[in-house]
Amino acid sequence: MYMFNATGLRRTLHTLFGTVLVGALWVTALTGLSSRPTATAMLTELGANVLNPYLVAHGGIGVSESTYATLQKTAAAHPSQAIPLSILSVQVLGSDIAKKPYSEGVRVIYSKMANVYYDKGPSGFVNIPPDVQKIIGSFGLFGSQGASSLPPGTLPPGVNAPQLPELPPFLKPLFTIVGLNPTTLTAAGHASIASILLWWWVAALGLGALAIVFNSSDKRLSSAAWTVFHAGYPLLIIVALIWIFSLFKPDIFAPFRGMFALFVGAFVPAYAGATVVGVLGLIPTLLARFRGGAKPGAQRETAPVPAGGSIPMSGMQPGMYPPSSPGMQPGMYPPTSPGAQPPTGDMSPPPYGSPMPPYGSPMPPYGSPPQGQ
Repeated sequence: MYMFNATGLRRTLHTLFGTVLVGALWVTALTGLSSRPTATAMLTELGANVLNPYLVAHGGIGVSESTYATLQKTAAAHPSQAIPLSILSVQVLGSDIAKKPYSEGVRVIYSKMANVYYDKGPSGFVNIPPDVQKIIGSFGLFGSQGASSLPPGTLPPGVNAPQLPELPPFLKPLFTIVGLNPTTLTAAGHASIASILLWWWVAALGLGALAIVFNSSDKRLSSAAWTVFHAGYPLLIIVALIWIFSLFKPDIFAPFRGMFALFVGAFVPAYAGATVVGVLGLIPTLLARFRGGAKPGAQRETAPVPAGGSIPMSGMQPGMYPPSSPGMQPGMYPPTSPGAQPPTGDMSPPPYGSPMPPYGSPMPPYGSPPQGQ
């Protein structure tokens, strides 16, 4: 019955609103990341700075410096012809890399590969059998088998099987659910992500409106603003921590600097916008609290006492005490009725062990000496 009472319904709506809003922000960022300019730039950075060095060190597919020197000779001799690139089915003319240094030439090669990958998908930029395409095309992360398990003769002569890393089986569904898979940075992946973007925002705005309508308190807008704020700022903190790490470990972070910049450009605008909207929604509440709150240590104001020393009960304010009657001294209580006098007589307690009056007999007058004396 928790969900069907007012408080439970309000909290459930805010929880759903925050969850769907996080999803809408994530899909918005993925839509920007998978657009052609950003996706091809990301693939170029990934290929030139991460994938190619790994392939050079662990196999014969990458473009090493010695291989590039041979390609330079071919480019100089035949600038209008495509240079041979092992198993990569990417056409790069000799004039594209002629007289360019190694790092720049490798970027040119992988930028061509990135455009082919974006148009044709993971299996479109390598000219090898389908079994190898499953491994190379997904960078090994989503492969169902390692390259070392391929049958002999699968790879061309002189090409070693690359030992590419693979995600643990329990992480693959998670990456797929959040939209990070080998087809994310492709034209088909971009179209798929963009097709659901509108529905995420319709659901988020609808739940946000319901959360405001079913919140009967005067904090309905500030509660929605807090939800928006909490949906945006965590990723900004993660980005800030990664940036701080890059300052302390520049050598380790160097291969990923270009990809990190593209990631920031795709993700930060959406999450920073949500954070700013949340803060703007909280400003009226914070200003009202600042203006209406009592200052620490300030004395409470009391109404002036009219002539005669009495205030009618209808005029009493919270925090006020009844005024003292005329002639009252510290430690005395006001009389209960006009003309009442303080008690007289012996006020000392009876001696210890003195008999009590019989049950049902009237109590002695107040102040009279105890019985038996």
